[in-house]
Amino acid sequence: MPFTFSHPAAVLPLLPGGRPRGPLVASALVAGSLAPDVPYFTESLVHGTFRYGEFTHSLLGVPTADVAIAALLAAGWHWLLREPLVALLPAAWADAADAL
Repeated sequence: MPFTFSHPAAVLPLLPGGRPRGPLVASALVAGSLAPDVPYFTESLVHGTFRYGEFTHSLLGVPTADVAIAALLAAGWHWLLREPLVALLPAAWADAADAL
């Protein structure tokens, strides 16, 4: 299995001109690329979720469970994590990262 956090490297080149906004939103692409592997990481918090990894990698799981997981990840990023993490960045980077 490839390293999960390398998955965003496969989808971010899809952004037109490298911009985080437009028809494809960077946070949604990253969340969607990580969604199938979420059951493997949540196993340490909720016992028994590891077995759902097979479903999230199936043809049925992609348009159902993965979309729901990606929506939750993107919502968590935009509503909970983005502002505090951008505030921790140096000022020169904060303006560029604020668009994410």
